[in-house]
Amino acid sequence: DVETIRELNQMFGIPLNELFEIPSAPKYSFAERKLIDYFRQLDESDQAVVVRMVSEMAAARDDERYKAYQDEYSLIQFSATRPAAGSGNEFVDDKPTYRFVRNNDRSMNADILIQISGRSMEPRYYDGDIVYAKYTNFAEDGQDVICSTADGAVIKHKSGNKLVSLNSDLPYGEKSEDDHVQIEAVVLGIVPSWDLAKPEEIDMLEEAHR
Repeated sequence: DVETIRELNQMFGIPLNELFEIPSAPKYSFAERKLIDYFRQLDESDQAVVVRMVSEMAAARDDERYKAYQDEYSLIQFSATRPAAGSGNEFVDDKPTYRFVRNNDRSMNADILIQISGRSMEPRYYDGDIVYAKYTNFAEDGQDVICSTADGAVIKHKSGNKLVSLNSDLPYGEKSEDDHVQIEAVVLGIVPSWDLAKPEEIDMLEEAHR
């Protein structure tokens, strides 16, 4: 009954509106209350002028915020395929997804973000690390590369004319022409967590880039 509900509210410190999921009434500051009073004293035409003026001010503020987000972040494609730091993972032909990434030298030069799978490139790359990569079929000696092979996609270190693992416990075997090894991209570096947009920023970034 109602009395029991009231006692339970008091006992657990739960406001009645929260218990029944009723939105609480907004709390206005003194300045906000004064503005509402002034607004109600105006005729309809003056109210329309005020609404239009405030709307234009809010739009200008949003434009500035959107411009700041556009200058700070870019959209980069996120690969559905996870190259293996091992023998190879199958290519995934899913619709591409994207991530908002803070603009910096590496992100501005990257074509795609790729998530690593496996342990054979430790300690430089660990399972689950996301890296910046740039599409190319050529890599200099000493670079880390993403390759397509008969076994699937791999990430390896280019040393001379060989692809090698960095983890000596998980070596990468000799390859022949039948393995169809082809360099697809060079790795520009790991994507640190602070380069990726925070979850609470996503909605604003999507609106800004739309």
